[in-house]
Amino acid sequence: HILRRYLQVPKDERLDRVVAGSKVITWKQCQVSKSISGPAAFPHCLPLSDAPPLVLAGDYFTQSNFSGCATSAADAAKALAALLQGERITGTAAAMETAEARSARGKRGYGDGMTQGWGKERKG
Repeated sequence: HILRRYLQVPKDERLDRVVAGSKVITWKQCQVSKSISGPAAFPHCLPLSDAPPLVLAGDYFTQSNFSGCATSAADAAKALAALLQGERITGTAAAMETAEARSARGKRGYGDGMTQGWGKERKG
């Protein structure tokens, strides 16, 4: 309902004809060894852009399980709702918060070994 209203899609038009596309990429197995965090207002996701609204979410913000995914998704939904209501949640303040959080974690970035078992299939 929110997406239809935001994109101004008439009720008789199918959303799948308006959305350019989507893709799901599955990994064999991935375990988070150290989670990352977003800004204080949305610690389980990372709002990247106010316009267009873009929020990064995933279990790597919490823990490697469905609960972690759901927690991140809920936080991302709150961030997206704020963006769609016109709030500015990215920018200098959010970037500084994220940089401080990274510094507190020992200056680890997104590709610095935060996961184990990347691409390995789990048996049992």
